Amino acid sequence: MRRGAFIAGSAAAAMAVGRRVASAETTVRIAVQPAIVCMQAFCALKQGMFEKHGLKVETQVLGSGAAIAAALAGGSIDIGAADPISLANGRLHGFDFEYVAAGFENTPQFTVVGLLTRPDSGITDGKSLNGKTIGVNAINTFSTVVVQAWTDQTGGDGKSVKFVEVPFPQMVQDVDTGIVAGAFAGEPFFTIGHNRGLKVVVFRPAAPAPSFMSLGWFGMGSWIAANRTTARAFGDSIREASVWANANRDAAALVLENTLKLPDNSLHNLVTPPYFSERPLDPALIQPILDAALKYGAIGNPVHADELIAKLT
Repeated sequence: MRRGAFIAGSAAAAMAVGRRVASAETTVRIAVQPAIVCMQAFCALKQGMFEKHGLKVETQVLGSGAAIAAALAGGSIDIGAADPISLANGRLHGFDFEYVAAGFENTPQFTVVGLLTRPDSGITDGKSLNGKTIGVNAINTFSTVVVQAWTDQTGGDGKSVKFVEVPFPQMVQDVDTGIVAGAFAGEPFFTIGHNRGLKVVVFRPAAPAPSFMSLGWFGMGSWIAANRTTARAFGDSIREASVWANANRDAAALVLENTLKLPDNSLHNLVTPPYFSERPLDPALIQPILDAALKYGAIGNPVHADELIAKLT
């Protein structure tokens, strides 16, 4: 596939951004998804972490990591949040995507992957998923790979599962009305659906590994090289937001409710509470996703996790 096809037919290559130093005047354009996976940025904005590190952050909302990767490749944003598969596909198409900060992390204590489904769906394990149609926010991404891996791991045939694209805010309705048998929704949509009488099947043990990073914050390598101080300041802000969100779960839930315009107190008893990485980027938490992506055809060639991590020092 030609490089231009990666950004939906546009022939524009990644834009070179001038060198900037993090200061009170430094503006960073970021893209987020309307879900809990991007809570770090929401909290950093609300709690002043970005401002503390001399950043003025402008945000836009996009529906998937793949869409964010395409926007970054086209030069309309500086930093975005996406899963490792989106970055790997970008690099395989000639874009030097690199992570600058760790994000959403799945651990045995905080398993955050699963399916939203109806109580009468009969979905309990991989075998019961055979041939079912599942809603995901984007095809051939983290969502589809995790569902396929868990299906195989729990007695089913991952390649028999069918996928259709459904925007996150529409997932609860499409599951409830039977348009899809289930949806790889994540929070806050697991809890919203649960509160409306739907069921959440949590992937325990998680696949493709018990612990992995499902999302991180990334930019173009060329932009990062020209703006290392700004990139480090962004990463520091995100890590501080992680520490605050993990330690102040009710307050963080309120930030998300206000940001996504959800009813008050709707997220104070999350079905799958999140954990945001407080440590540096770790290739060992990224490689299992890349290996599974290769197995299930979400990427065409092997990609090593080290290639996806920026050298900020």
